[in-house]
Amino acid sequence: MASSVDLICFLFLSSLWSSCNAAASTLKPGETLDSSSSLVSVNGNFTLSFRVYDHDANLSYLVIKRSASHNYAWVANRETPILYPLGMLSLDRNNTLKITHRDGDAVVLYSASSETINSTTVATLMDSGNFVLEEMSSDGSAKRVLWQSFDYPGDVLLPVPGPFTLDWDPDGHELKIRRRGVVYWSSGVYRDGGFEFIKDKRYNFSVVSNENEDYFSYTAVDPNAIPEWLLTTVGRLSDLDGSHDIAKADFCYGYKTEGGCQTGCRFWTGKLKFIADSTGYSSTVVYFLTKESAGSSSYAAHKWVWIGTGIATSLLLMVVCIVCCLLRRRKLVLFGKNKAKIDEKDLLDLRGSDISTDVHGLQNDGSMGHDLRFFSYESVTAATDYFSLQNKLGEGGFGPVYKGKLSTGREVAVKRLSGGSVQGTLEFKNELVLISELQHTNLVQLLGYCIHGAERMLIYEYMPNKSLDYILFDSTRGMLLDWEKRFNIIEGIAQGLLYLHKYSRLKVIHRDLKASNILLDEDMNPKISDFGMARIFTVNEVEANTNRIVGTYGYMSPEYAMEGIFSGKSDVFSFGVLMLEIISGRRNNSFHVGHRALNLVGYAWELWKEGAGLELMDLRLSDSCIRDQLLRCIHVGLLCVEEDAEHRPTMSDTLSMLTNESLPLPTPTKPAFFPVRRVAEVDVSGSRSEMSSANDLSTTVIIGR
Repeated sequence: MASSVDLICFLFLSSLWSSCNAAASTLKPGETLDSSSSLVSVNGNFTLSFRVYDHDANLSYLVIKRSASHNYAWVANRETPILYPLGMLSLDRNNTLKITHRDGDAVVLYSASSETINSTTVATLMDSGNFVLEEMSSDGSAKRVLWQSFDYPGDVLLPVPGPFTLDWDPDGHELKIRRRGVVYWSSGVYRDGGFEFIKDKRYNFSVVSNENEDYFSYTAVDPNAIPEWLLTTVGRLSDLDGSHDIAKADFCYGYKTEGGCQTGCRFWTGKLKFIADSTGYSSTVVYFLTKESAGSSSYAAHKWVWIGTGIATSLLLMVVCIVCCLLRRRKLVLFGKNKAKIDEKDLLDLRGSDISTDVHGLQNDGSMGHDLRFFSYESVTAATDYFSLQNKLGEGGFGPVYKGKLSTGREVAVKRLSGGSVQGTLEFKNELVLISELQHTNLVQLLGYCIHGAERMLIYEYMPNKSLDYILFDSTRGMLLDWEKRFNIIEGIAQGLLYLHKYSRLKVIHRDLKASNILLDEDMNPKISDFGMARIFTVNEVEANTNRIVGTYGYMSPEYAMEGIFSGKSDVFSFGVLMLEIISGRRNNSFHVGHRALNLVGYAWELWKEGAGLELMDLRLSDSCIRDQLLRCIHVGLLCVEEDAEHRPTMSDTLSMLTNESLPLPTPTKPAFFPVRRVAEVDVSGSRSEMSSANDLSTTVIIGR
């Protein structure tokens, strides 16, 4: 009886000892795996545990190892080794799977979202070698995979990344070996259960490709074989023991022998060999001719196939070259027919002359600046219906302006230089070069140009409301401009001038700012135009002097009209005059009050001194006028037209005074207004030089009072 009891106790203790020491394959919430324990898959194929890789440093990694292999199939913390035996894998109550240790931050493998934080989960080491974290259903079945080690493949040999990677290209359906991102080998496209450049028959391949997933997998034909691939640091892909090569990422140009790539020439004595082109993704091949195969029927068949292919390819290339030459010749004929020869010796330096010009590239490439293009004469005549009178928008000193419609449907304005234009070819080139370099919402957009014999044309964006003077000074059309629109026009012009003076890549003085050079788009937004007389300043240049005075009477500052001195303050003066015209609705150069020899500027000054500035207001603004804002604009306008240029504000200050009502304004002094008498010419340098108006009107010489 005693012996029976002893036997029963022995069997019970043995069973208990066996159950305590049986390794588990799962990790549940709240459980941990330390350096002394491991997970083993159900059939014992794989083990998950902490292993020491660097014994000198005593560093450990959490690895998955195949039982029959000495290599690691997967490494969890390859970038952050942990001091042994301090590492611990845990699945906490919040379903976060992580590796923790005492001396550093945790390595988080999976962090639960708000959707899964309260779910039931379990981490399992599968017999496939995959370590999977799954969300479980209430019946104990797997609901979905939250995380798996197969999604983070690694090098099976080393616990740190090497220079080569093997990846699956879902677009081309091929395997690629890359070295730091550069493709060194391609398997060729997958078809009929195999790859073009993988000749190994020991593996079965399969590809799954649908809208939800795209992946490649393989199995060993021999069920007893270990289907494990090894990618070495030299780009060699082989089976586990290295006895069979699956791929080598060492293709080269030239010829290849055992032991790597070589360069040079070699006369083959064996069969023809095919070498894949490592730089492409197709089956491009290089053939080598051998002695012994030259007389074979197989060789002859291949020879004539490739000779025929070579001849066909050569003929195709010849046809393509001939077509390209014909197209280019036709293009050159069309462009050469419509481009006039421009002699650059007639052009003056952009910064050192009154008429700034630079036409490099004007005839060479047909384009310049910001998408500025050359228009053929035929396309311009077709767009304007051969410059019909019905399409004529107006006439200026430059010549007539026509409305046109391009073949794309876009409406444009074509400014055509008349043969007798006082601006001449240099002003045309000056505007072409300048405006192509300037881009601002308050500057007119130049789309391109056309040169045909003596013809010079500029193609602009079309402005449906034409110019400011067309609307402002007309008794009927002027009703379209209430005070809000007029103030927006004033502010827009100021913004455009500030860009020219300060913020553009080129520091530009316009020199011909007037109402007819302000164009209005469909929303009455102002666009400064006509840069034929503009001048570029260097960064440190403040003012310049000229003997050739060009501009329009009534808008020119006194120092420019009398002495040829111009600067940014010259444009400020013109802006002040223009602002007073916008407020009053009357032209400065055709303004008279009773028997007094006063222009608009003088009249505004007299009213201001008498405290009756509102009398300057256009009567059409009575219902829309904002009194304080209008008086402030008159005040700023009088500051802009002061006689002494040094007392005038800059455009930056002018814009600030217009838009910042809390900014105090200085008291204006006497403006530069003068009595006038009509003559034909003015001489500012001792010799007589013609003074021309940009609108071909008669010119008035200004005499100081």
